[in-house]
Amino acid sequence: MDFANSKVLICLLASLALSAQVQNKHQDWMTWDEGRVALVEYYDSKVLRIETMERQGSSALRLKAPEGALGMEFKDHAAWASAIGDSAHPQITHLFRSLDLKAWEVNATYRGEQGRANAIHHLDGKRYFLVSGPSFFYLKNKFSPYAIAEINDKGHLVLTELVDLDLKQPLVLPVPPNGGDTKPKGQFNPKYSALLALLFGNPLIRYPGGMALVARRPGYIWLFDDQTGALKRSVRLFSGVTEEKLGPPHQLDWAILGCQPRRNGHLLLASRYEAAVLTAMDAYPTKKNLKYLEDEAQQKVNIEQDLASLNRWPQIRWWDLDPATGTITEEQPPENVPDRIWDLRMFHNFRFRFKPDGNLLVN
Repeated sequence: MDFANSKVLICLLASLALSAQVQNKHQDWMTWDEGRVALVEYYDSKVLRIETMERQGSSALRLKAPEGALGMEFKDHAAWASAIGDSAHPQITHLFRSLDLKAWEVNATYRGEQGRANAIHHLDGKRYFLVSGPSFFYLKNKFSPYAIAEINDKGHLVLTELVDLDLKQPLVLPVPPNGGDTKPKGQFNPKYSALLALLFGNPLIRYPGGMALVARRPGYIWLFDDQTGALKRSVRLFSGVTEEKLGPPHQLDWAILGCQPRRNGHLLLASRYEAAVLTAMDAYPTKKNLKYLEDEAQQKVNIEQDLASLNRWPQIRWWDLDPATGTITEEQPPENVPDRIWDLRMFHNFRFRFKPDGNLLVN
């Protein structure tokens, strides 16, 4: 996809995101490193922190991201950061690694010949999992936002296969050539508009033995092997949110409020009620497209409708997901954690993560 099409997709995403009944912010990224917690907070995304049992709530270690970083994570006792190239090479993405958690070195470079990468995730010694932004990887006349690559003797990543999310239709459709332009182009399949936010600011969640890709709006989760990048299984939180409801004319409200890995390798999820996901946008319609941002009267109506939706379905449901089996089990709310949403401010800011002692920290 060229830059012009990228801008169109960004505008489409903004319009779709604004049209959701109520949204909450990105969650903090965290993972476990034995008894420690590695953490990248959403409001301080250029710093990776390590918390220990002795230093809960404060940093035992802080590591600043390299210049140009788009995101950071922690794996195999090392910090990793994806960063774009300089202004002369914006299509290039570097993967940095810090073994001593003090200094960064380039581990691999993807030159962007078959679609630009926003994130690179290390798998095993040679293989890497790549995530595109508002463009797509292409290989053998097919497109995907996700790809597997292998590193060559020059330290460059070469795409070997595209990652399929096992949907009934392709997530990205080819665009017929226009005039003399023979460069392959793809466009997001409009039948899956509820998944469009996957392309922006949606980092993979690391857990022992795997990675989770979470589509929070419809409540879909894909689980990948963290050595091969292969899709192990997909999980749907609510049975009523079928694949046919991921696009027009259906409208889905926010399903998953947050998802974090547990120390035992399971995932903890917080969600709204299924009825809210399926019916809130029809029961309490709003107008949040870009053209209404300056309309104060409409903004007032939107707030009233959002409040009415939350008042009708205020409950927070808690779930345990076992990645080994794909089994989801509803749980009682964790101790000292709210079981309902009181107001819009609480909803917008709701997020949670684990402390090294295993207790939840909820904002």
